[in-house]
Amino acid sequence: MDSQPYIETDRYVTDSFFQKEQNSLFSKLWLFAGISSRLPQPQSHFVFTTPQHSFLITRDEKGKVHAFFNNCLHRGTQLASKSGKGPIRCPYHGWKYKHDGRLEEVAKPDKLLSVPCNQGRLRKIHCMERSGMIWVSTAESPPELDTELDAIFTDLEGYRFEEFSPVEARDFRFPVNWKIVMENSLDFYHVAFAHSSSVNAHVNNGPSFETLGRHNLQSLFIAPYPWRSWIDARTSRGGPYTQKQKQSLHKYFLFPNLVLNVLPYHITIMQFWPIDVNRCWLRYRFCLRKGAGLLERARVYATWLASRWILYEDVRLYSGIQVGMKRSPFSKQPLHEEERAIQHFHDQLSKIIES
Repeated sequence: MDSQPYIETDRYVTDSFFQKEQNSLFSKLWLFAGISSRLPQPQSHFVFTTPQHSFLITRDEKGKVHAFFNNCLHRGTQLASKSGKGPIRCPYHGWKYKHDGRLEEVAKPDKLLSVPCNQGRLRKIHCMERSGMIWVSTAESPPELDTELDAIFTDLEGYRFEEFSPVEARDFRFPVNWKIVMENSLDFYHVAFAHSSSVNAHVNNGPSFETLGRHNLQSLFIAPYPWRSWIDARTSRGGPYTQKQKQSLHKYFLFPNLVLNVLPYHITIMQFWPIDVNRCWLRYRFCLRKGAGLLERARVYATWLASRWILYEDVRLYSGIQVGMKRSPFSKQPLHEEERAIQHFHDQLSKIIES
């Protein structure tokens, strides 16, 4: 254990700390918006929502990705509510936009009493596409990609995220602080007890742990059975992969709110969004590679069913954790060696908030 062997309980229960997070994290950093397969062709779009905003993510006719506030220039109406292809047209008064954000058509323009704001362009935010993933930032000047995140994108290229689509795509709402849900996904200490008959029954050792700047990586060798290499060889499309990439679940935590569980045959995307100090979203995406054969598909669906049970085992704990923290007489919570990823997150959170 390094710099912070405990966590202050106030971080989960006070409005003042919640406000510090809002001001320091979600309006200033790069945030994951979706995998590239959500924009399968030029002139397509999807909607990316957070508790505070709705954004329109587009791919223009030249294949470039853009991001805008999902609001018409005329009266602010939401332009889209779901993924789509073809023209972007406001459902209220019919204003039409190109996928690069330019205003293309106005109904009865001679009767318009004022000039559209922003010189006829949707309000743009920063956007980039890397390694099959789309990222956005509302910051006026978002930070340059750090060396570690750039290296993570390189590591993930072989998995070809752009080839995946969801088996299940769902947003869950929980009446707890967002960090409780996120940290649960990073915490290996609880596995032996809370998941004694599921995860713990199929691993011999805990995960390795590696800090990657603000981010971190845990790698867990799962299901160490004799048939494992045989099935890995037949379900690991993409690549090239190392032996460790084929055999181990790689859990990337990308600061501040994204967890990627990565295997060659499936990825799980979990993104954690605060609504207020006592409520949050979990954006859950369990994904299958397109074109999967029978064996690969069977393996993915079996893993998905298992993951849903594991999620249930976790969800039933959330409210007890939150209530316990609110009523706790202790101002500090000690950490265990198998909670290193949580400690690392809080170290980085402290640096951001105090800077």
